[in-house]
Amino acid sequence: FHGCRSPLERCACDLRRYWMVFWLSLPILGMEIAGGVAAGSLALLSDAGHVFGDMLAVGSAILAERAVIRGRSERHWRSWSGYVSAVLLLVVAASIAFEAVVRMDHPPEVRGGVMIVVAALGAGGNFLQHLILKSSAAQHVTQRGMHLHVGTDLIQSIVVVVTGIVIAATGFMVFDLVVSFVIAIVFALWSAKLFWESAVTGAGGTP
Repeated sequence: FHGCRSPLERCACDLRRYWMVFWLSLPILGMEIAGGVAAGSLALLSDAGHVFGDMLAVGSAILAERAVIRGRSERHWRSWSGYVSAVLLLVVAASIAFEAVVRMDHPPEVRGGVMIVVAALGAGGNFLQHLILKSSAAQHVTQRGMHLHVGTDLIQSIVVVVTGIVIAATGFMVFDLVVSFVIAIVFALWSAKLFWESAVTGAGGTP
């Protein structure tokens, strides 16, 4: 990505980064869905849901960058992309919280060992995505939205690893649901922050 100096060159470089992040998300998503079902873990399935939300958000960022490259309103499209990322993050948070509450009365059997392995592999993929995005010099709401999605996914994967360790060591199955609910609250707060940044960008603030 060296030589991306002009605004259009930076947009083209960011577009390539977003595509790399998108294609890396596919194997992570499949692995975490299969692992979540095999482990009976809501925390792991919520991580898979987050990855799916990431892919939709990356798709909106790709559309935004293509629009900017074609000469359309940079501020408008970056604001729109930020809104999409914020809404998707909020939807994921609400879904996790709802399912955690539903399962609380009858916590399912959770296989902590499967959680640990799958979440650790997911965290490795998320870290690679983080390195890809970190190489960008851009500091706008689309880029921050991508960092937020990938960063929160990395944090969630690490939390799921720790959850698996606790469950494997103690057999405390309800811990999977408690952690899932806490993750949902954190995601909702991050969504509100990104929504505010998008509103500021759309109103003519710092993009």
